[in-house]
Amino acid sequence: MRPNRVLPIFVVLSLVLCLALVQGCRKERPGFETNLPPETFLTAVPVDSSFVFYRVKLFWGGLDPDGQVVGYYYAMTDSNLSPRESTWTWTTGTEAEFALTANNPQSLGHRFFCKAVDERGLEDPTPSFVFFYAQDTHRPKVRFTKAYAVTPEGETQLLTAATERMLTDSIPGDTIPRNSTVNFAWQGWDEDPGGYVTRYLYKLSTEPVRREGGVADTTFSAVIPKGATYSFEVLAVDDAGATTNTVGGHSDTLRYFVVNYDPDTWIVPPCEGCPKGFFEGGSIPRQEGDTLRLASNLKVSFQWGGWDKDGHVIGWTRRLTRAGGGPAYTATDLGVTSWETASLESGNYEFFVRARDDQIKDDGTPARVKFYVNCAPFFEGEKRCCTCPGGVYETCTLPCTNTIVQLDDGMVYDSLYCAACDVESGIAAEYRTILNGTIGSWRPSPIDILTKQLGLKTGLNAITIEARDRQPDGSIGRTVSVTREFYVDVAIP
Repeated sequence: MRPNRVLPIFVVLSLVLCLALVQGCRKERPGFETNLPPETFLTAVPVDSSFVFYRVKLFWGGLDPDGQVVGYYYAMTDSNLSPRESTWTWTTGTEAEFALTANNPQSLGHRFFCKAVDERGLEDPTPSFVFFYAQDTHRPKVRFTKAYAVTPEGETQLLTAATERMLTDSIPGDTIPRNSTVNFAWQGWDEDPGGYVTRYLYKLSTEPVRREGGVADTTFSAVIPKGATYSFEVLAVDDAGATTNTVGGHSDTLRYFVVNYDPDTWIVPPCEGCPKGFFEGGSIPRQEGDTLRLASNLKVSFQWGGWDKDGHVIGWTRRLTRAGGGPAYTATDLGVTSWETASLESGNYEFFVRARDDQIKDDGTPARVKFYVNCAPFFEGEKRCCTCPGGVYETCTLPCTNTIVQLDDGMVYDSLYCAACDVESGIAAEYRTILNGTIGSWRPSPIDILTKQLGLKTGLNAITIEARDRQPDGSIGRTVSVTREFYVDVAIP
C-alpha cells in the first residue's frame, strides 16, 4: 500500500491532460493487449491525523491511463485497521457524507480508503487512504419528564432525589411504601449540528445489565416489593455512538428512592397527662431532663410502643448511654415493651429505643429520653432543683469569700474560703483553685491560702474555684466551677 494520494485540483487537471496526450500518441502492438490500472486520489479530506467533526463529507477522484474510470470502491475502518473484503462499498459518485462513531469517550480514529475501477473492471491495486479522528463535540443529554411512585393505597408521590445524599437531606426524603409502583418518563436530545438521539439505555439498580430501547422507548414502570435503597438511571446514545456524560453523577440521569418506611417508636409517658419521661424506683414519674439524687439503690424504668406504616413491628432494640458511651443496642422481643436498670452512677444519661419491622429495618430516628444522675454541687447564691418535691429550688447559702492578708514581716497572701453545697451530702467533697492560670491541687477543704508562688499578683486577679462530689462507692462524681475577679492593692514582695 502506498502513501496517501491527496491532490489539489490544478494537479488533477494537469494529470488528465498528460494522460490524454500519451493515449493519443501510443501505438498498439499487434497480437498483444494490456490494460493499465487506474489511479485514485483524494480531495477535500482532513489533514492526516487531524481531529474533525464526526459528521464529515469526503471527496475523491480517479484517472485511467488507457481507458476511463467508471466507479469507485470505498471503505471506512476504525483505528488503523485494513478493510475486509465485505466492507467495501461501490459508488459511481465522487463524494459522500459520513456520520462516524466517536465514543472513546468523545473521539475515535478512522481510516478512509478509496480505489478507482476502470471500464474493464480493473481496480487500483494501491487504494488511497487518509487517517483522522472523528470527534463528538456534545454528548447527548437526557432529562426526566416524570418521576413518581403510586403507593398501594393509590397515592402519588414525586421522586425528586437526584443524588443519594438528597435522600437524607430532604424532609421527609423520597421514601415510598413497599409494593409501590415507580414510574419514569424522559426525553433526550443532541446539541451537535445535525446530531440526534438513536436509542436509550436504562436500568434499575437491582437489574444486572442496562436495558436498551429505541428512540420512542421513553418510559419505565415497575412494582418494588422489597425494602432497600434504589436508583434508576437512563442514558441517551447519539448518532456518533456517544452516551450521556455521567462523570460526577449528573442529576438529570438519576433518581434515588427508598422503599419501606421506617417503623415509628415512642416513649410512653409515666402518667396520664405527663410529658415524655420515665419512672424512678418503679413508681415515681419523672420527665425528660430531670436530675435524680444519687443513691446506691437508684433504679429507673422505661416503657415504649411503636408501629409500622407499610408492614408490622417484629421487635425492638434499646440502649442506655452515659456521657455518650455505653453498650450497643440490645434486641428485645415484640412482647417486651419495658425495661428497668439499677446501680446508676453519676453522669448524663440518654435512653434510646427503636422499633424493628418485618424487613429487619430499624427506626432511623429512635425514641429517646435524657436524664441526669447526681445533682452537681453549687456555690453561694446558686439554685438547684434535684428532683425536689413540689419543684422547690434549693439555694446555696454557704459563704464564698477571700481576704487579702498582710503580715508584719511584709508577706502578703489571700485567704480563700469558698464552699459548695451538695444536695446529697450537704457540702462538696473536694476543691481546687486556678489562680491567674496556675492550677492548684485537689484538697478536701474549701479553705486555701493563695501566695505569690501560687499565682497571686498585685492588681487584678482572676480565680476559678472548682468543686466536685463523690459517689457512694467513693469514686469521683460531678464537677462544677465558678470564676471571680478580685483586686490586690498592695505590693507583693
